[in-house]
Amino acid sequence: MATLRAGMVLDIGLAITGLSVGAFWGALLRPGRWPYPQALLAYLEGDSDWTALEHDVAAQALNEYCAAMGLGYPVAYVHEL
Repeated sequence: MATLRAGMVLDIGLAITGLSVGAFWGALLRPGRWPYPQALLAYLEGDSDWTALEHDVAAQALNEYCAAMGLGYPVAYVHEL
C-alpha cells in the first residue's frame, strides 16, 4: 500500500480549528484505535508516512469538526491532493 507525507494538510486543518494535537487525538481520533499522539505529530511535521486510509480518517474527523463549527470541509482527502 502506498504511503504519503501530506501531514501539512492536516496541520492546516488543526490551525483552522484551533485544536492542539493532543486535543485532536484525544477527542476525535478515539484513543486506543489510532496511532499515539507522537505518530500524529510526526506525520504533521513530515517525519513519517501514513497510508491513504490513515490520512483520510484523520481528514474526515477534522472535516466533521470544522463542519460543526460552520467552517465547511477544508481538509483535503488523498484523492484531492
